[in-house]
Amino acid sequence: MRRIAGPPFCATLVAMLQPDCGTDSDLAGTGPGEPRRIPIYPWLLAGVVLLSRILAAGPIYFADGPSHVEAVQARTYVIQPPGYWLFNRTAALFPDPERGIVLLNWVFSVLGVVVFYYAARLLVRKGTAQLGAAVYAAVFYGWFSGDIHSTYASQLLFPVLVFLLLMLHNQRPRLTYLLAASVAYALGAGFRPTDGFFVGFMFLYYVVRHAPWRQALLAVAVVTVLCLVWLVPTLEAFTARDSLHWALGYSAETTRQVSPLFQGITFRSAANVARFAVPFVAAFWPLLLPFLKTALDTREGQVRLLWLWITPGMAYLVLFYMSDAPYLNFMTAAVLLLALKQLDSSKPLLRTLLLTSCLVTNVAVFLLFSPVPSKSLAANVLNVFVGKYTRFAIRNRWQPNLSDVIDRDTLAPKR
Repeated sequence: MRRIAGPPFCATLVAMLQPDCGTDSDLAGTGPGEPRRIPIYPWLLAGVVLLSRILAAGPIYFADGPSHVEAVQARTYVIQPPGYWLFNRTAALFPDPERGIVLLNWVFSVLGVVVFYYAARLLVRKGTAQLGAAVYAAVFYGWFSGDIHSTYASQLLFPVLVFLLLMLHNQRPRLTYLLAASVAYALGAGFRPTDGFFVGFMFLYYVVRHAPWRQALLAVAVVTVLCLVWLVPTLEAFTARDSLHWALGYSAETTRQVSPLFQGITFRSAANVARFAVPFVAAFWPLLLPFLKTALDTREGQVRLLWLWITPGMAYLVLFYMSDAPYLNFMTAAVLLLALKQLDSSKPLLRTLLLTSCLVTNVAVFLLFSPVPSKSLAANVLNVFVGKYTRFAIRNRWQPNLSDVIDRDTLAPKR
């Protein structure tokens, strides 16, 4: 992989992530011998994110949220496959697991925005990274993820943290960076194993292709050991409940029912594709062209790595199984980083216009959405696949299914 041009930039989350910085770095001092400056912007943005999540928080209701709390209270720590043992076991460290899950998701959301800023700063200029981080903080389904009681918000942090650490290792191949990336990958995979599988293609490609072989072996060993720490208890928990056989067949059966590859073109398979496409386009419509223009140039090492981050999971979600918009969290940072790389060389007015349009769209969707009473399938597709992941849905515990339109004139709740 070609080394990133310019001096390395660095995260301030931990001291070990601070390589030497040049004068155009966020952490460079103003003169010889002066201490490095810690940039204020990402941490101010983090404060805004925390406040926004606190103000939008609501009751436990969505999807498997109640099941997580029940699993913690029953001390089984697993729900439906893949179980989410690490997430539930971490939530059990809090006196109240319901509040513990909310706090975890707030932490994931806040740190995810900070890490995204530093990852973007490796690829683009400061102004572009600042606007991009604001968009990342506001993506409506990501915002929603930070306020519900499920595992989705973890993927706003760990995939982009792995990418950041790999890029730092690419600039200066210190073992510290690669081991930190290994730990981050294993933790992210523990919180959401399927997303860990998707991001694993990027991680393994980098380790095998670009890391010194001794470092690569050590990284793989660290990941293996840490993943066993949560995988073994997961299997034991399913075995203790006499449900291991059911767990192994659960995902296959669920996928078979909605996958276009198994079902052909049916209402269910078309809805599966729409569950991916509609929220994705709603969140990123101003940036689709810059995203595609950068993504098509796979000759560049950074772009290839970002594609490996996106493509396996995207293919699975479209062709096999997609349940809810927050499934997109694992790839959101990569999509935005690809768009930023293109916009960084665009005219300032165009760059500002597109990123601001994306920011305003997502904020408006999350805060202002109200269901459209209609018999139209198109209107109800937007109600379900976009509106289901907004502040309105949180406040009203609203989680309709598209199939409901068959039996009702409208999916909009009664006023």
